[in-house]
Amino acid sequence: MSLRLAAFALLACLFALAACTSSVPRTSDKDVVVVDHEQLVRLLTDKREITLVIDVRSPEQYAAGHLPMAVNIPFTQLGPGDPRLAEVQNIVVYGRGLGDPLSRAAAKRMLVQGYTNVYDFAGGLDLWKRMGGQVVTGGE
Repeated sequence: MSLRLAAFALLACLFALAACTSSVPRTSDKDVVVVDHEQLVRLLTDKREITLVIDVRSPEQYAAGHLPMAVNIPFTQLGPGDPRLAEVQNIVVYGRGLGDPLSRAAAKRMLVQGYTNVYDFAGGLDLWKRMGGQVVTGGE
């Protein structure tokens, strides 16, 4: 009888351990590829591949000023299977600037969702402006 009880306890522990391991892919900051201004410009001028630049800030922040080629997909709306991303080879996300963790979080979220060739323009809008890049206002 005690052998059955021990076997049952062992099975219960194994099931509990199996339940603790998640099938959700994990990602860390080390998985995120950060691009600087020069690398972003190179991606945008490479006519062999389509690069989509995504401003992951709120629509209000986007309307106040954004990169001219950017589309606004707020962080909270990033999801798998987005038709706007179906034909692109490279995805570059950005936020306000270096002190803003939003772009890194967005890149990680997209990697977990199965997107590939996702890059974080960590300098964001602040660096773009400092490098003399044009900033446009208004919504999409």
